[in-house]
Amino acid sequence: MIRNQDDWLTGQIDTIIKLLAQLYFQDSKAIACLDESEKRNLYQEVMALMEKQAYQQLNQLLLEKAETRSKETLKLALHIYDRFNRLSDEELEKGAFSHNRLYGAVQELEKIYTNFFF
Repeated sequence: MIRNQDDWLTGQIDTIIKLLAQLYFQDSKAIACLDESEKRNLYQEVMALMEKQAYQQLNQLLLEKAETRSKETLKLALHIYDRFNRLSDEELEKGAFSHNRLYGAVQELEKIYTNFFF
C-alpha cells in the first residue's frame, strides 16, 4: 500500500526496480522468485540483517556487493529494495532508514549496473 505523501517517491522506486529487473532478467517480476540457493552466504547474511531491522547496514552491504556487478547480487538487491519499498515510513525508521535513502540507493544501484552493461 502506498502512503499519501510518498506516492511519487515509492512510485519512482518501484519503477526503477521493475526497469532493472526487466533489463537484466527480461521479467519485471523475476525478483519475486528469488532462489535461496543463489549466493547462499550473502543471502543468509542479508536475511539476518533484515530480521534485525539493520536496514542501513544492509543497504551498505548490498551496494558494496553490487560493485561485483553479478546478476545474482542485482537480483538479491532488487528483491530487498522492493521489500523495503513496501514498508511504511515507521517501519523503515526502526532500521534507521527512509524512503528518501532507499530512492538514493536504488539510483546508485542503477548507476552501477547501467554503467557496466551499457
